[in-house]
Amino acid sequence: MFLFQATIAAAISEKSPFSTPMNRKEEANLAKAALAVSNSDHLTIDNAYLGWKTSQSDGQRAETSYCRKHFLNKTALITIEGVQQELMRMMEQVGFYSPRSRLQAPALSKPQISVLNAVLAAGLYDSVARVLVIPSVDVLERAVCNTETPQGRAQVHPSSVNRNLQTHGWLLYQEKVKYTKIYLRDTTLIPPFPLLLFGGDIDIQHRERLITLDGWIHFQVSALT
Repeated sequence: MFLFQATIAAAISEKSPFSTPMNRKEEANLAKAALAVSNSDHLTIDNAYLGWKTSQSDGQRAETSYCRKHFLNKTALITIEGVQQELMRMMEQVGFYSPRSRLQAPALSKPQISVLNAVLAAGLYDSVARVLVIPSVDVLERAVCNTETPQGRAQVHPSSVNRNLQTHGWLLYQEKVKYTKIYLRDTTLIPPFPLLLFGGDIDIQHRERLITLDGWIHFQVSALT
């Protein structure tokens, strides 16, 4: 489990391994979507990294083919691995991790995804946005994911696995950038409980059956909850 966390932490601190050539954007997005995990760019990067490590066991040609097929930058993957290994050494030194548990499962289980969502919520809580489901006027037009942040509205970046997300919920994001529009890069769809457990100040209004985080994140819940 620590390897998953270290890989994601390393990916957050470094450049994304996914590349998007100007003339092959749609193809690159489809290749990334094929590796998508749980509406999360962070978990998708972890999945891509696992696939890369698996491909290495079949030789250099298989590794090159894997990176080419999924539009992955090998240099970025190597950098992520270096940071991951350094994080693991630091964890070992403080006794928080045993090298005997280095074996990593080939895929994330649902309980592991829940734990990683909680870790991401704790680490990225200051960067959270509410998904706005806005029906498109043109039925032929592909929907884009619009969000609301405390600073105003923003769209999910076209390179994200959540770029067309149309479901009510909350997104953690790694970075907010401004081009012709304001975009959120590297997002993860998060359930309410990690936000409640690892988010900000909670205000409970029993009579209204309302829980509010930091004055703007609202959850309508039963009194028992």
